[in-house]
Amino acid sequence: MPFFRRRLASALRFLNNRSAAKRRRAVDRILGAPAPVQREDMAHYFDVLQAQYGGVPEYGYDPFSTWQRGAERAKDLLSLSGMQRPGGTVLEVACGDGMTGFLLAGYGHDVQLTDVVDWRDGRARGIAFTDSNVCERLPFAEASYDLIYSYNAFEHFPAPASALSEIVRVCRPGGLMYFQFGPLYASPWGLHAYRMLRMPYPQFLFSAEFIKEKLQEMGIQDLGQELSDLQFTNQWRVDQFHALWEGSQCQIIDEHVYRDAGHLDLIERFPQRFQGRGLTYDDLTIQSVYVTLRKPASTVRPTSGS
Repeated sequence: MPFFRRRLASALRFLNNRSAAKRRRAVDRILGAPAPVQREDMAHYFDVLQAQYGGVPEYGYDPFSTWQRGAERAKDLLSLSGMQRPGGTVLEVACGDGMTGFLLAGYGHDVQLTDVVDWRDGRARGIAFTDSNVCERLPFAEASYDLIYSYNAFEHFPAPASALSEIVRVCRPGGLMYFQFGPLYASPWGLHAYRMLRMPYPQFLFSAEFIKEKLQEMGIQDLGQELSDLQFTNQWRVDQFHALWEGSQCQIIDEHVYRDAGHLDLIERFPQRFQGRGLTYDDLTIQSVYVTLRKPASTVRPTSGS
């Protein structure tokens, strides 16, 4: 019996892979087509799609959810080289609730938090905090931190290259930088409106004007509160971020992505809404990016008089 189960499992994997490859070819053909003369008006599909999809599970900003997320992230960060030894200098950029930093401080690291707005969890209020805009200037000395990290932030930075430049500046030579972020704008949930608009890819299915009207009717719930606007997204695609890491002169220790290819049927169903935008299969399916960088241990400076 185990032999037959293995053969069946192998056959199912083959069929699934073949089906996925066929769908990718179909999607690639759609994306490679020129822009339609006029895109189909999708307004009359809104209620149908809203009822068809369940959106994304609630992120959770209650005390247990923020603690659990912080604990999972702290565990991952402590697995990085050199972080098992307490006493490291650590900076969290765009810290949000600050619970990851709170748990790293409890482990024994010297933690500094920073964000444009202070909305820390009450338990993280004892951790040093400075309000700052990483896209402009971080108020910290050069080469100050052994580890700098951020979660769910790089897709929101208005100037990702400026942000990375500042992060590299305040990282010590040989220090680590870890970024985990998403969903990227072109991915199924990249509009960051999934608590209101339950269908994938609303940023392509509907016009910006239609989305604005709907959100005004429904109200915007995000970050555990009611907001007047959606969070800003820079609309960068995955190849732009990869080029940013490559051009930073830092060593890429690890880079991988999380892919969500479960909603490509919408592209086949409404091809006109996706054609002619310069989109790729990766753009539409890569949801999150995980990258670890190491700053060079020394910088070679040009000698004078040569």
